[in-house]
Amino acid sequence: MNEYNGISQGLLKRRRELQIRIDKLKKDGDDPLNMDSEEQAIELESSEVQSAIYEGAFKEIAQINKILDMIEKNEYGKCIECGEQIPVKRLEAIPHASYCVDCAASK
Repeated sequence: MNEYNGISQGLLKRRRELQIRIDKLKKDGDDPLNMDSEEQAIELESSEVQSAIYEGAFKEIAQINKILDMIEKNEYGKCIECGEQIPVKRLEAIPHASYCVDCAASK
């Protein structure tokens, strides 16, 4: 895990940031709607945007958790096409990379 320590730390930081965002969205979503119908329409539109952000954050957290689990189990960093080790520099840039550069280029 030591070669992926920087990646793990970055992912843990990102997961904390996403959780803070989710918590804020939950709190904001608990606020009652404004009585003015124009304001309600704006708030409902905003609510839809917040829902999309909320869903995206949950998906990213799930992806982060999967990567952290793979790192812990020593299953991280292998190309799913050829089985070769993906360079750490590539994984630092794209932690969810599943392909080495050569296999990704052939897709």
